[in-house]
Amino acid sequence: HNDVMTKITSQLVKELDMRLVAVHLIDSTLCVDVYRYISAVLLSLSAMMQLELPHINVLSKIDMVMDRTDDLTFGLDYYAGVADLSQLLWTLQTNRHPLSIRFKEFNRIMAETIEDYGLVNFEPLDIQDKECALRVLSRCDTANGHIMNAEKIEDPSDPVAGIRLFQAGFSDAGQHMDTYLEEYEERLMARRVEEEAGTLDD
Repeated sequence: HNDVMTKITSQLVKELDMRLVAVHLIDSTLCVDVYRYISAVLLSLSAMMQLELPHINVLSKIDMVMDRTDDLTFGLDYYAGVADLSQLLWTLQTNRHPLSIRFKEFNRIMAETIEDYGLVNFEPLDIQDKECALRVLSRCDTANGHIMNAEKIEDPSDPVAGIRLFQAGFSDAGQHMDTYLEEYEERLMARRVEEEAGTLDD
């Protein structure tokens, strides 16, 4: 509810002509609990409206939630897309918890508010996975328009850095989230096998 950050970012944009993008990280383990997940989505929506900047919401630590998929009501792609929250509300109503019954109407209004705005979705991130990190980076560069100047990037150690950044921004633009997460899970399993093999060698 404090507008200090909004004022700071506004000054940076106006006075220094900086291209800023807000990156809002949400712990992916919150997806295990419906109430915490909805709260996180509302917080993300509030931040987007408050900061008035190009905005990327990120589900961090997805490698941890991959170990708890049995605790998820839906697949991780559902939580990343923030689509059709009525399905999530239905699971609350079926568990017959006293709080679910008492706040049924309140939960419905919150879900409708989120869906009416239609602004929130999440990019999954495992900081140890290069592809995940590059995808989030390319989303940030696309959001603030920096990617359109990617060909101007000068890096003596990597002459084609700008070209690769531009390609990364658009190569997976049409890729479905479930397909992307399946590919990530394969990389995660391969990484863990390598780590286990390294441990055994030691």
